[in-house]
Amino acid sequence: MQTGWLGTGPKVARFERDFAAYKGVQYAAALNSCTAARHLSILAAGIQPGDEVITTPLTFCATVNAIIR
Repeated sequence: MQTGWLGTGPKVARFERDFAAYKGVQYAAALNSCTAARHLSILAAGIQPGDEVITTPLTFCATVNAIIR
């Protein structure tokens, strides 16, 4: 809180660069939650309404919410 950064900042940017280098990819994005990661993954995969998505019934509700959204 002392730095004034309430969201992403220089440490997050450095983490994203370091992680991308570690994985050998051009980009990496840090997200605030696994729910956000699931949502972004579905968008990146191009899943559209009407597409079939299979998941386990033994999961947290955020898994299904990301698919429904």
